[in-house]
Amino acid sequence: MASVNGALAKRSIPNADVRIHGSALHSSTPGDIDVAVIVDEPTFTKLGERFKARADRPQNVKAIADDLKKGKIASSNFFGGNDPPVAVEVSGVGTSLQAQVSVIRTGSEFDIGPYLNK
Repeated sequence: MASVNGALAKRSIPNADVRIHGSALHSSTPGDIDVAVIVDEPTFTKLGERFKARADRPQNVKAIADDLKKGKIASSNFFGGNDPPVAVEVSGVGTSLQAQVSVIRTGSEFDIGPYLNK
């Protein structure tokens, strides 16, 4: 969690509510570790607009717009200060599994448990 929090802070992404979810919590052989960064609606929208403004190609702007509609921004779309992507930076820290990091809007269809909070 310290690596995730540091990677998020370095990119000015709020890290007050970071949770593990997905197969890592309910499978004896998870394929990866899903990390959810839970934020409220205004923060989610603000982050999405920031990422869109820093996207370098039209298809990246579209990907973020699609993410905003779903309520989940994938770390591959965290543009600006994105070298390497958050998921790449924190993968393999304390485990051999890859990490998938997403910003999740509170109350969206992706804001589902169970969660493991820090």
